[in-house]
Amino acid sequence: KGIIGVEPSYQLRDDVEEIFPDTSDLKEVIYDPIYTTKLYVEDILAFDIYEEIPKYEHNVLIILGNSSDSIGGEEMEYMERADELFQSSEMVVVDGASHTFTGEYRKEMIRLTIAFVKENVG
Repeated sequence: KGIIGVEPSYQLRDDVEEIFPDTSDLKEVIYDPIYTTKLYVEDILAFDIYEEIPKYEHNVLIILGNSSDSIGGEEMEYMERADELFQSSEMVVVDGASHTFTGEYRKEMIRLTIAFVKENVG
């Protein structure tokens, strides 16, 4: 058992809160500034991932890139906080990888994933 997070969006709640600081007048479907729904915004804002993370008892692997278009490159403090809160986690930064892990970076992400699965499934 375990979780592998590849570029996990631990910053999502803060992003949504920044985009929608006042949720009192949201329409059911929102077109501006991003296309989403009122239900999605309300659900994201109601859920605090950092309250749930410490409850998870299995191993966790967080894989990040560190290029400027990766969550790891732009939002590292969220990843570090999650890594500290999980009971058993490892955070691996793939140097130069983007959010989508293309080319040689994808091979490294797959290698890390397979190694984690081999260690934790069985």
